[in-house]
Amino acid sequence: TVTNLRTGESLSINGDRPHLAACTIKIYLMIAIAEDIAAGHYTPADIEHLILPAMGPSPTPEARELIRIIGTDDIGAGIHRMNEIIWRLGGTGSIITHPPAYPWEEYGYAASHGIAENLLTTNDLNRALGKIYRGEVLSPEMTGYVLWSLTLATEFLHGSFMGPVPDHVAVYHKIGVLYQPLNVWNDAGIFVFERDGQEHAYAISYLGTGKDDYREAYWHGYELSRIVWEAFSAP
Repeated sequence: TVTNLRTGESLSINGDRPHLAACTIKIYLMIAIAEDIAAGHYTPADIEHLILPAMGPSPTPEARELIRIIGTDDIGAGIHRMNEIIWRLGGTGSIITHPPAYPWEEYGYAASHGIAENLLTTNDLNRALGKIYRGEVLSPEMTGYVLWSLTLATEFLHGSFMGPVPDHVAVYHKIGVLYQPLNVWNDAGIFVFERDGQEHAYAISYLGTGKDDYREAYWHGYELSRIVWEAFSAP
């Protein structure tokens, strides 16, 4: 799904089809964390040792611990809270049922929804990204905090979406990867640039699967980002 964040115009291919979420679902985790910080439950410094890896190289144990924290010491409550945020932001085809990479953990969604996987749709993601960008979710300070967290990926993880765009474009995104045999590469983010003294912004959400290797989907995401940038940067 590609959305012009100035006009709201959007287009998608299979934008409402649920796809394995991987770590891209951490976008919603960061919203919960920002809400907690705004409420004074803890400070950014208190959890920085978890945020930097969880949103950077993207291991999953730190994310599981953050889910426990947003659930007030209860992982199931943290999962429930993330779903409340997903649905509050317009997610109709997305759900989290367990911490990323802990599929054996069950928090009731198999019974209540008949779903045991973490799922996202690109349309749901772009709705959420648009609301984040427009400041409809959090205060300006906490919006900035969430956007900062979406800049922490390693160079390789940045490469799919950021590789084809020039350095003056600010990119805030979260990848997700599942290795063989699933071969999933996901990426969802906001692109911001200035032209003729005006700020322009668009969102891309891409949920992909490679035939033999996740890198096939990685490079597909790169091509998508290149095509979209060429369209938005044209006079």
